[in-house]
Parts: sequence; C-alpha cells; structure tokens
Amino acid sequence: MFSPSAEPSAMPEEFFYWQEGYISPQQQRTLMEYAGPNARPMVPTAIKRTSEQDAGYVAKWLADNRKQELLTFSLDPKKSNYYGQAEKTLDMIFQQAEKENAVLYFDDADALFGLPSASAQQKEAAKALIQLAKKAKGAVLFQCVKDDAWYALAEAGFGILDMKL
Repeated sequence: MFSPSAEPSAMPEEFFYWQEGYISPQQQRTLMEYAGPNARPMVPTAIKRTSEQDAGYVAKWLADNRKQELLTFSLDPKKSNYYGQAEKTLDMIFQQAEKENAVLYFDDADALFGLPSASAQQKEAAKALIQLAKKAKGAVLFQCVKDDAWYALAEAGFGILDMKL
C-alpha cells in the first residue's frame, strides 16, 4: 500500500495513470468513433478540457487503445515542446508521426486557433495545420480551453470531445 507522502518515483506508473483523469463511457465512445483504430474516416479531434491533465490523459488513453506511441507538441512558442523548436516544421512533425505510427497530440491550440486579431502568419499556420490534420493517416488531437479555439476547429470539420461534461 502506498502512502500519500511516498515519493512519486516509488509508485508504479499505472497508479498515476489511473489517478490522472477520467473518461466517461460516452466520451470513450465518441473518441473511438473519431480517432479509434477502426475509425473510418479518421477525424482530427479537439479536446475541450477543464484541466491540463484532462486532455493529456485522453491523448494517452487513445494512444494506449491504438497500441501506439504518443507524440506531444505545443502550439505555444513559449513552451519547451513547441513544434517549431530545432527548426522542425509542421510537415516534419506529421511525417514523423506517420513514420513512427504514432498518435499526434498538440496542446495549447488556443495559441493559434480562434484568435480575435490573428496575424497573417498565425492565420497561415492555422490553415496549414488544419490541412495537414485532415490529410493525416493517423490520429491527431488538439487540446483547447477557450471556446473560440474549439469553435474554430469545429468549423474546420474537427470532432469535439468535451471533457467538461
């Protein structure tokens, strides 16, 4: 038995995985219809979340159910896992996901989608990302917090998984 004061490294990984979040049966069904291993056609999916763990937990859950690795990138240039680090382009990231047969997960979609006064560069990046996500052969997930971001992704034809239900 583990005590709450035990060191995190002393606890089994599955303990944290189980405790991180919850996906209701309806949310599981919706996610599998959009991006599960038998989804035809594959639908890029925006995860409307309530906390940082929610969307990450959903992405990990999906990758586990697809028996694939999870590649995580941020759309926020201030984050260390920003997709543009080390001169990576969006094309390179999607090629990497296809080559590695991995689920592609972008957090911080709010940094690029649904911006009230987006620059021309931001609009072009958002358009390119939507096109790549729609053409991707594997599952593509986006984490959203603000309504404007997931509205923009819904208008682009993405599936929506609401974690606030």
